[in-house]
Amino acid sequence: MLITLLIGTAVYILLLRVLPDTSWLEGCQIRRLTGVICPACGTTRAVLAMLHGHLLTALYYHVATVYLACICIIYLIGNTIRLATNGRTPLVRFRLWYVYVWLGIFVVSYLVKLVVPGYVI
Repeated sequence: MLITLLIGTAVYILLLRVLPDTSWLEGCQIRRLTGVICPACGTTRAVLAMLHGHLLTALYYHVATVYLACICIIYLIGNTIRLATNGRTPLVRFRLWYVYVWLGIFVVSYLVKLVVPGYVI
């Protein structure tokens, strides 16, 4: 693992030397090429907003990302409690309908971004 980390760091430093200006990588490349908002537009900003504690802003940027983060947090906390209590609490199990709900939220939020005039990400 240490070797992988060192190789990755060396490649990163090399790329910084070869490509000192990476401003062309910023933003959504799909939107830049096609002019259409991609389904994942706003995901990174939603994660950053959540990390800063701005939940409503994160919901504006990408609702499906907030839902996915909530599911992950529930799993993390629930299964950590299970480990801490040596299995005396119920296991938080994966349910397929979680994926269906996420997919529905993802599609609806994308359609809203496409249809609502003035919805800027």
